[in-house]
Amino acid sequence: MQDILEELWCLYIEDNDPKLGDDEKLIMEKLENAEKALHKELNEKQVQLLEEFTDHWGELCSVYRKESFIKGIRFATKYLLEATE
Repeated sequence: MQDILEELWCLYIEDNDPKLGDDEKLIMEKLENAEKALHKELNEKQVQLLEEFTDHWGELCSVYRKESFIKGIRFATKYLLEATE
């Protein structure tokens, strides 16, 4: 089952970047502006730490997104199986 979910994730989610909605675009713009402002104020070591933090945060968000996808597929499958019995 896990292999099928991995394949679905890779084919339909990971390889196809979803289009951002208006709310997401606004948040992304705010994040970019805040990051630019921080880069102006921080020293080299602090910038490096910020970039590491940002990378790790992105990885964590990706894990959460993937787990949510898998849970959604499992729920839908269980629901459809129960509905057809």
